[in-house]
Amino acid sequence: MVVKFHGIIYKIGVALIFLGFILFAIFGILGLARVGIFIIFPFIISNSALSIIPFILIFIGFLLMFVSPFGDIKQSKEYYGNGNNYSGEFSRNTENSQEKNEKHFGGMIMIGPIPIIFGNDKKLVYISIIAAIIIILLYVLFIYRFL
Repeated sequence: MVVKFHGIIYKIGVALIFLGFILFAIFGILGLARVGIFIIFPFIISNSALSIIPFILIFIGFLLMFVSPFGDIKQSKEYYGNGNNYSGEFSRNTENSQEKNEKHFGGMIMIGPIPIIFGNDKKLVYISIIAAIIIILLYVLFIYRFL
């Protein structure tokens, strides 16, 4: 029996990241830290040594999320061995899926307030444009509200 630690490590990483952000919010509410935003970059100002704890939790969470897939590779090698236990099931699935091998993608990268939109499907590109417009409007509303 193979125990999959990939899912557990990944979930622990996500939980640590959320815990770090929750601690940031608690520190902001209690007055231990001041939270702000400069252009698009959030920042935290604090005189307390406790404010380093959320940074450490978030860093360890991202590290665990990054490392978690590598444990899965080792475990799959142990389970499948060197390929002698191959049942041919994968080849049957790929033969059926080769009929529809066309992939569609679309996405958006925000560099500051400037969106870069890419894709090979019109529908996904339009969705990305709409999402970019909504994000820019929220950004402008947020900036002008707090000036």
